[in-house]
Amino acid sequence: MHNIAMADIAKDSQLYSLAQSLDQQEQQFSQIFHQQADLSSELPKMFFTDISELHSAVSQLTEDHRPLLAVHLLTKNIPLIKDYSDDLSIIDFLRLLFNHNEMVTAQILLDTINQTAPRDIKDNANFLYAKFLFKREQWQQVIPLLSRPFHDLSIVEYNQAHLFKGIALQKTEKYRLAIAQFELISQETTDYTPAQLNLALANIRQGWWTDAHIILERQIKSALSKNQEKVLNRLYITLGYSYLRQQYYRNARDSFGAIGLASDYANQSLIGLSLAAASQEDYVGALNAVRLLQGKKQPDLSVDEAHLLMPYFYEKSSQYTTASIGYDQSIVYFLGRISQFQTEQKKIIDMPLSGIQYPSQGVINLTANETAKLDDYIADATVETLQRLPLYQRYFNSTSPQKLALSRQVLNATSKEFVRATHLHVLQQKIKYLNSYIDQARYGLVRLYDHQGNK
Repeated sequence: MHNIAMADIAKDSQLYSLAQSLDQQEQQFSQIFHQQADLSSELPKMFFTDISELHSAVSQLTEDHRPLLAVHLLTKNIPLIKDYSDDLSIIDFLRLLFNHNEMVTAQILLDTINQTAPRDIKDNANFLYAKFLFKREQWQQVIPLLSRPFHDLSIVEYNQAHLFKGIALQKTEKYRLAIAQFELISQETTDYTPAQLNLALANIRQGWWTDAHIILERQIKSALSKNQEKVLNRLYITLGYSYLRQQYYRNARDSFGAIGLASDYANQSLIGLSLAAASQEDYVGALNAVRLLQGKKQPDLSVDEAHLLMPYFYEKSSQYTTASIGYDQSIVYFLGRISQFQTEQKKIIDMPLSGIQYPSQGVINLTANETAKLDDYIADATVETLQRLPLYQRYFNSTSPQKLALSRQVLNATSKEFVRATHLHVLQQKIKYLNSYIDQARYGLVRLYDHQGNK
C-alpha cells in the first residue's frame, strides 16, 4: 500500500518468487480465458465499430460490478482500439486491463501507444504501467519508468508518480534520491501526508533525526486540525519510536500516550510506552502498560512481548522473586503459543487443496482469535489476485473447453499452494519470534541465578 511508509515485516524472498509465478500464471490463464470462454449469453453485443460506444459498454459493465465481461469486450475489439490510440478512452481501457492482470492485451495497447499516440496519452499510459509494476514491488523497473518527464499527467497522478518513485528509491536504499522525490509533492494533494511520512523515514535512515522530528511534528499539527485520527496515530507511533531510539524518553511517552486504546496502533504504543517508562526507571508505569497488553483478548506480537517485558521490569525494579516466577510463566506461555501454531501448521500441511480457502478481505486466520494481514507479507497485487480468482467461477460449467478448464485447474492449484505457503510462513515467523522470547526469558533466569549466587 503506498500510503504506508515502509513495511514493518520483511517480505520473504521465497514467497516473492512464488507470487511472481502466480502472477504469470494468472496472465496466461486470462489470455486463454478471453480466447476460449463463450460469454455471448452475457454480452448483448461483442464487436464494435465505434470507440465511444465501446467505451460506454465497458464503463457500464464496470459500474455493474462485472469487470471480467468488460475486459472480455476489450480483448475482442483490439483492432478498433488500436485505430484510436489518440483517443483518451484508451487510457481507461488500459487501466482496466492492468487492474485485472490481462497483460497480453495491455502490452499490445501499450506498444501501440508508445509508437503512435500523442504525448499526453503516452505519459498517462506509462504512468499506469509503472503503477502496475509498483503494486508488484518491482522497484528496479519502476524507477526508470518514472524517471522520464511527465508533462501531461493530471495533478493527482503527477504527484503520485513522485511518491511511487520516492518509495521505490527508498526500498532500494537510495534515501537521498528518495528525499528529493518526496519534497516535490504538492501540499494540496492527498498524497502529501504519505509523502511527508516517507520523507521523515528517509531522513531517519540517513541519521537526520532532527529534520525527521520537525516533519512529523508538523504533520501531527496538520492532522489534528483536520481530525484525521488514523493518520495521526501513524504519525505518533513513528515519532514515538524515533524519540525512543534517540533516548528522548519523555517525548516518546507523550507521543505514545496520545494514541487511543481503540487504535490499530494501540498495542505498539503500549510496548513503546512501557520501554520509555522503564528507561526513565518508572517501573510502575512500565508494568501498568504491559498489564494492559496482557489483558488483550486478541494476541499479537506486542501482547506476546508483554509477557517477556513483565518479568524484566520486575527484575529491573529489584523484585527478583516475582521476576523469576514471571520468567517461568512467560516460558510456559510462549511454549503454549508455539504448540498452538505448530498444530495449525500441521492442519494446513495435511489439508487437501480443496480445503484451502482464499483469504477474505486480505486477511488470513491464524487461530480462532488471531488474524494476519496479507499485505504485511506479500505485494498488493498478489492480494488482489487471490481476491479476483473466485470471480471466474460463474463462467465455468461442464461444457467449458478442455484447455481452458485445465488452465483454470492449474491456476487454482498454484494459487491455493501459494495461500498454503503464505499461511505456513506467517505461522513460522510467529514461532521464530516466540523462540527468541523464550531464549531471552531463559537468559533472564540465568541473570537472576547469578545475582542470587553473588549475594
